[in-house]
Formats: sequence, C-alpha cells, structure tokens
Amino acid sequence: MKAPILLCDGENLTEGLKGEIKRLGAKKAYIIGGQGVILPKIEKELTDNSLECTRIGGKDRYETSLKIAEMVGMEKGAVIASAIDFPDSMSIAPIACNKLIPILLTSKNSINDRIEKTISENTKATYYIVGGQGVISKEVENKVPNAIRLGGKNRYETNVQVIKKFMEELSFDKVYLSVGNKFPDALCSSVVAANTKSPLILVEEYGAYETKDFVKEKAIKEENIVLIGSEKTMSNTILEKKQRPAPPKPPVIKPVPSTDTKKIEEQKYNRVQAMVKSGVAYGTLRKNVGPFKKGERVQIVKDIGNGKSYRVYNAGKSGTVNRADISIAGDPATDKTRLNKSELELFVNKKGFASGTKYFIWVDVNRQMVNVFSGSKGHWNLSRSFSCASGKNVTPTVRGNFVLQQRGDSFFNSLGIGALYWVRFDGNYLFHSILVNRKKQVVDSTLGKRASHGCIRVGLDNIKWIYNTLPDNTAVWIN
Repeated sequence: MKAPILLCDGENLTEGLKGEIKRLGAKKAYIIGGQGVILPKIEKELTDNSLECTRIGGKDRYETSLKIAEMVGMEKGAVIASAIDFPDSMSIAPIACNKLIPILLTSKNSINDRIEKTISENTKATYYIVGGQGVISKEVENKVPNAIRLGGKNRYETNVQVIKKFMEELSFDKVYLSVGNKFPDALCSSVVAANTKSPLILVEEYGAYETKDFVKEKAIKEENIVLIGSEKTMSNTILEKKQRPAPPKPPVIKPVPSTDTKKIEEQKYNRVQAMVKSGVAYGTLRKNVGPFKKGERVQIVKDIGNGKSYRVYNAGKSGTVNRADISIAGDPATDKTRLNKSELELFVNKKGFASGTKYFIWVDVNRQMVNVFSGSKGHWNLSRSFSCASGKNVTPTVRGNFVLQQRGDSFFNSLGIGALYWVRFDGNYLFHSILVNRKKQVVDSTLGKRASHGCIRVGLDNIKWIYNTLPDNTAVWIN
C-alpha cells in the first residue's frame, strides 16, 4: 500500500498518533490484528473521524498473517518466518514488499493447518524459509514445496544471508540500520526501506559482528547509512565509527595525579549508584491494620496468595494485610536510561557481589533488564543484557539476594497457558519464557514493563540460554 506503519498500545490512540494521522491526510486505515489485539473503540474513533477502516485479523497471529497473504496473493511465492520472534521477518520485510510476496508465520515444529492447506494449493510458487533449523525445523520445511532456506547460526548471520540472496535486487545508495533485539524500530522502518529497495540491516552495540563485517566488506559509505532509533537505542559508534555528525570535542583534561585516581573512581561509582533505584512497590492502608495506621504508606515486600494479601513494611514495622485493606499505586513507567558495559561492571564489582558459580545475575526492576555477568567476586564481566517483564505492583517480584535452585522444561495452567524453560530463584518465583500455549505458540510477548504475577519473564532465546547455561547456585540480585 506504500503506507506508513503506526504503532499503538491496542487500547488508546494517543494525541501524537491522532496528529500524525491528520498530518498524513489519511482517508483509509488498515487495522492489523483481531479485536483482542486492537480494541473496537480504536476502530470507532477512527471511523468517527471519517476514516474508512479495514480490519485484517484472525484468531491468532498465524491466521492474521494468512489473511494478509490472501490480500497480497501468493502467485509469486511467500516467506515462511518464525511467529515466536521477529528478527527474521524484519530481515526480509523490505524485500518481500518489493517482490509483492507475503510473510506467513509458523512455530518451530508445526505449521498452522490453514496455512499448510493454502501452501498445498500453491505448489508452483517459491517459498523462502527464513532462519536456521533452530528457528524453523526440518519437519516444517518438508511440508513446504519449492522451499529455499535462508538461515544462519543467529539472527545477524540470517540477516546477511537474506541480503546476499537478493543482492542484485537491492540498492545500496541508502542502507537502514536497526537494533536487532527490539522490533518496533525495524518494523516501522521496513516500509521506508522498501520504498528505495534498500536493505534493512540488524545490529547491536555488543556483538552482531556478522552484519558489522558485512557493512565493512561491502564498503558502504557513511553518508549512505541511516540509523533508526534514538541515541539511547542506537549509539553513534554502533559500527565502531560515527554515522551522525561528530559531537563537539570535549575539553582536554590534564592527567590527574595518581593520588586522585581512587577519588575519581569513587565519584564515577557514586554517579552510577545514584542511577540504580530500588524497585519497591508501595501501597497505602485503607484502615488500621496491626501496627499500621490508616493512610500510612508501606512497602509491599511480598505477595501472598496471588494478590490476596501482602507482607508489608514501614519504619521498622512489618505485618500482613489483606488486599481489600490496601490501595496499591499503579505500575511506574520503565526507566529508559541505560547503563553501559563499564558502568554495569563497575557497579556490581564495587558492591562486592559473590556467587556460588562463575555467573551472577542482576535484575534491574526499574529498567526491566536482566544483566548476566561471568567471572568472580570483584572481577565480574558483562556477558549479556536483555529485556524482561517483572511483577506488576499488585503482584510484585520479590527483591533481594537469591540463587538459582531448580528448573524444568515447561508449566501450564488449567486454561493451557504457561511458559517454557522455567528456573526457580525463590519459592514460587521463577525466571521463565514469555507466555505460550500448549502448542508452544506465543500468546503474550510483553517485555520491558511490569506485567507478570511476580515471576520474571524473558524472551524465548534468552530463557533457553539461562536454562542451558547458568547452573544452580548462581547468585541473583533483584533491586
């Protein structure tokens, strides 16, 4: 449609979004997803503002992708990509747009029945399976005729394989770079890249050497590179060279006498420490309870019985209160500032954290980030950082020092909703995957904000890495 992609939270149209729709002079709106994803009130608000709305949505993401495919047509083929994670879809999205072929979503080991039937009716088309067998299995590939697999050992190598496959159809007069572990920027920029037949290259600050090497080997000029995202999302030095105008040179600082080195290090630590806030959930008593008075503000230490009652604390007093007797503050916004590698390492090493293994985990609740270090006390080195979703204020994640102590491959409730690769760190509190159903299809991919009943959710790749790599007795600190 050569139309921009605008993102909403599924519940409301922000004033900024309304203003952009007005600026575009849009007459039509395509709503992608069922009514459970984007509420009917948004559709009504659009139609009330004289927009002609078309909703394209199925009962899940698989059927939604099929409905889009039916609109686009599959005579020229289609892309088969993972529904569990986004990067492979993003790698090929601009190319699929230019080739006028749709992207069909699949789980790793099974393909949606309706999608399989549609493919069987288009056996002469060419299908591009994006991702290695760790993402889309050979079993799925065997059900797809005329399949060409474009995959590597990770999302970045897959990105390079996709670009190389369609090299002759792409223009490198403009190249778009987006962070490979956050989908919104890449999703929105895929339309822009398609307009100029440009590749979309996925990168990250630490790692992604496959794509960084590709940019260097291809000798892509700096003036042809467009970085998608803010300075916080993607630094100027993402490719180990500046892509935006260089900032003013800082004043030359004369070397400090060695006697002041310790003081400077301490000042740096104090600055970092001030950025690390406690992730306390607070509530206000509605009546006198035990040692607490009506109107007293208390810390919620621990949820008891999934939001039925709480252990609370204030000014040296502790006790248990029922849910009906306490008003709990709403979930705070996630702190979007990021600590860099040296700041993270300085903080944990100065704090003196120890672990029973060669790994240490710090869950930064305010930033909704999990930071994993390797090494030993006083010598921790950052291994990886990734987004998480901790407990909402009404069912908060416990804070303090814990250790990994038990693990399992999955769990599900009576409705068939659960998670994969759980690892216990305290009682019923676990690290586990984003929510899936018994078919291992993702039903809630929320990360980056408080969203759980107290456990810590992380992406499928990252929880599998925790499950397979971090042994029992690994120390965990939740601030």
